[in-house]
Amino acid sequence: MLNETNGKQILSYNNLGQVTAYRLITQITFYVNNKEGDELIPSADLFLTRDMDFSVSAPTAAEALEVLLVSDMRQDIVSQIVRRLATLQSKKPVVTPVQ
Repeated sequence: MLNETNGKQILSYNNLGQVTAYRLITQITFYVNNKEGDELIPSADLFLTRDMDFSVSAPTAAEALEVLLVSDMRQDIVSQIVRRLATLQSKKPVVTPVQ
């Protein structure tokens, strides 16, 4: 993994000007090389977002939800990387013994 960036954007405000929703953003840049240094997967960016409601009256609950959503996004990214790695395995040439 080359880089991980997490961020948050305001999506909406209530009539008092208080934030009521955020968009959470996670971006990871990664690549895969083999032991010999050959590039198997070139540098790629994976980008995920999750929208979450926010309540000024329950900031602790909102913080807990944010932590949960960021963790969920990371798990989704790990799953995407694993699927890409699985395609590498399926592309390996099949070696048949000479008889």
